[in-house]
Amino acid sequence: MKRKRGKSWAIKLCIIGTSLWFGSLCYGGEIKNHLEVSLGSGKSFLYTAKSLGIPILKASLKIENGVFEQGKPSYQVQIHLGSFQNLRPLLRINNCFTSIIDSENLQPFRYMKEIDQKGVFIKDKHYYQILTFDCASSKVIERTDKKGE
Repeated sequence: MKRKRGKSWAIKLCIIGTSLWFGSLCYGGEIKNHLEVSLGSGKSFLYTAKSLGIPILKASLKIENGVFEQGKPSYQVQIHLGSFQNLRPLLRINNCFTSIIDSENLQPFRYMKEIDQKGVFIKDKHYYQILTFDCASSKVIERTDKKGE
């Protein structure tokens, strides 16, 4: 009886160890920053996350001015996070986050989040969320849509 328990613990430890190793491939490691000045009225930053020297995720950050929201000059901050093509069988991430901010007082107008990810070790997530801020009345209106509905 003790021998079976010992084997089950060994199997559990092996599964946990493998999960942690794959998790470090997906989420840990070096982050590299590349500055890219875009034409027009904004800036772009490109990032690459690596683990064990292997590129895992790529991210872009774009900050633009010259955007108008509710008739006011605004900033638009957009982040796109995606997995590299060679990892798609194990991990597919295609997420986009956008904030629109009043350029005069830096109060938020709207925040949009589009999540599209799937993987061997992560739960499938597919949804779109919009938060609209009403700073005058200190309220936030939230709307979430599941993709495919």
